[in-house]
Amino acid sequence: MKLKIPPVVVMLILAIMMWSWKLIPITNLHYDFVGKWVITGSFFMASVLVLLMSLYAFKKLKTSVDPLHPERASSLVIIGIYNWSRNPMYLGMLLLLISWGIVLANPINLIFVIAFYLYMNQFQIKPEESMLLAKFGKDYSDYCSKVRRWL
Repeated sequence: MKLKIPPVVVMLILAIMMWSWKLIPITNLHYDFVGKWVITGSFFMASVLVLLMSLYAFKKLKTSVDPLHPERASSLVIIGIYNWSRNPMYLGMLLLLISWGIVLANPINLIFVIAFYLYMNQFQIKPEESMLLAKFGKDYSDYCSKVRRWL
């Protein structure tokens, strides 16, 4: 399976769709609550931290970050945050969508967060895993048995 849509584009499309629910009067639900901005900030800061740690690990090993061409990876990244998650970049994007959903305060947006998770598993992560297994073999298989896909 050839990967065609960059994950960041998928995330941005879903973020726009989350916002667009405000334009439909019947779905324009909005629930403010105490601590909303603290929770939003926490998810946002967690997403930034996870994304920066992910990029740092790739930069440290001088390997490709291109999600459309995982076969270009010159080494298997299993350091730093990759000890806890095989896909921290996607986890960071998921946390960013969660923080955006909290800002919008519309429970319908949970559907888009779940859609991102399901889409990434099926159309990004599984094809990536197949390519990485073909390229790195037993090293990648051993890594997968020790570290969870998301968290």
